[in-house]
Amino acid sequence: MRGEKTLSHKLAASREGAVPDQALVNSDLQSALAEARQAYIDRNPKSFARHQEACEAMPGGNTRTTLHNAPFPLTVVRGEGCRLWDADGHEYIDVLGEYTAGIYGHSHPVIRAAIDRALEPRLELWRPQRRTRPGSPS
Repeated sequence: MRGEKTLSHKLAASREGAVPDQALVNSDLQSALAEARQAYIDRNPKSFARHQEACEAMPGGNTRTTLHNAPFPLTVVRGEGCRLWDADGHEYIDVLGEYTAGIYGHSHPVIRAAIDRALEPRLELWRPQRRTRPGSPS
């Protein structure tokens, strides 16, 4: 290994002269938090706008405190399987499952088809609909 530098030598060499003459950015927790908060706000303008609209209709702009994140919650506009998309077009993997037993994920095609079949006869709003019990003839 003559002539080769070890990883620790390479790391030490890369640190030499790497200390800037100015104060480090995020050198303390509060600075790091403020920078992360601003990056979140900048990254999600549509969610912020929707949150502001929601605040006009309900206190805090949200009916469920478990879904609120400071400075504002993301507005999820679509879900499919284990994936979610927010109003700003970002895709996420839903590892939380909406705090429910959503073992089938979001918009599972079999469940969605069953819901559509159940609602279809009652979506004709131009005339009164006869209510029926599940399993009884229409």
